[in-house]
Amino acid sequence: MGDLLLDLATYLQVKGVVGSDGVDVFRDFSPDTPDSVVVLFEYAGTPDSVSEVGARSIQVTVRDPNAEQARRKAWDIYNVLNIPEDRIIYLTSSRWAIILPRQTPFKVGVDEQNRILWGFNLAVTTYGD
Repeated sequence: MGDLLLDLATYLQVKGVVGSDGVDVFRDFSPDTPDSVVVLFEYAGTPDSVSEVGARSIQVTVRDPNAEQARRKAWDIYNVLNIPEDRIIYLTSSRWAIILPRQTPFKVGVDEQNRILWGFNLAVTTYGD
């Protein structure tokens, strides 16, 4: 099995909305540099006690010194992941996911370096890692 956050980062890279893992997209870690990054965090989800599938929770955060660029990147990622007409997405050849946004992108805040943060949360139904 894979790693959901890595599979998600790879999918976003293939779709052209991020560069590569550890360069401008990070998993469960927000580095001090570079200024412009996408961070994927996993937080408490809802396991299914009957099967190996569960609703997992992912937060997508975009950080950039430029507020408009942070907002635009968050919306670009949101639009790649929010496909109402076909909720089942194959992140990789072996990882399927049903992705439901919990809200549209919003301004999360400003960090101590005055970089703007935009983000949104996802419910991702898929198998465990």
